[in-house]
Amino acid sequence: MTYTMDIETADGVHQHPFHLGADLALAVQLVLERLADPAVRSIALRRNRKLVAVYDWRALAGEE
Repeated sequence: MTYTMDIETADGVHQHPFHLGADLALAVQLVLERLADPAVRSIALRRNRKLVAVYDWRALAGEE
């Protein structure tokens, strides 16, 4: 069971080409690091292709 992410930018949605591991806390940490890029609008975290959560600027502001 692995986590992946779909990254939304102004250019569209792109699937992250590498898995983020099997640990949820680590996967969320990697999502938040990528979300800090101003070009990123939102990120969908998936586990085995099923949606777990969607993160946007509110996650960085602590408003999840």
